[in-house]
Amino acid sequence: MALVAVGAAVAVGKLTVPGTATPRRTGGEAHHAHSPGSPAAAASATPGEATLAACQAEVRAGGRLASAAASSAEQYRTHTRAQVDVDAGRISAKTAARRWADSKKFGPRDVHEFASADRAYTAVAGTCERLQGSSGTQQACKAHARALGQAARTARPVNNGWAHHLEMMKSKPHDEAAKTFAEYMATWRGMVKDAGPQLSAYDTAAKDLAAAPRCQGA
Repeated sequence: MALVAVGAAVAVGKLTVPGTATPRRTGGEAHHAHSPGSPAAAASATPGEATLAACQAEVRAGGRLASAAASSAEQYRTHTRAQVDVDAGRISAKTAARRWADSKKFGPRDVHEFASADRAYTAVAGTCERLQGSSGTQQACKAHARALGQAARTARPVNNGWAHHLEMMKSKPHDEAAKTFAEYMATWRGMVKDAGPQLSAYDTAAKDLAAAPRCQGA
């Protein structure tokens, strides 16, 4: 007896029987079912693999913060060093004013980009410390994440000082004979003094970060 396929059913002579064949999956559907972001792929990933991916995400976020921190530290260093140098007579007041103006231009961008990167980093910081396993990649990523954490901790006081001074400059007194001007300068010189050890600590952390093992895949 001949069997004739009719749509989703099978005709046996004049009797039609519902078909039971599984529809063939298209190429696109087959690819989607096994794509890395699909539930099936997630279910097949081991806990170590999932944690490594999260650790790599932390490292990427930390890298963006480190980049923002470098720019903020560079401009704050220029600004504070100009005060140190003009006070010591190494540069003229005109040269100091030019350096202040040049570094100040980047201030709002520095503070905004640092704050944005720090929020993203803080949301994932510490993930690498929970990483299980002892593979070379895992250990390298953990070491790099620790160096990023120290760079972030030392960069925050620097960026906070820069942000504070930028706000101060918005209402800077212009009458140098006024008491408010003397108070402004006393506050600023105190910040300049604090900036020395803050920038020194940041520089040490930045060097350690540059020497840290690379995190493959981050």
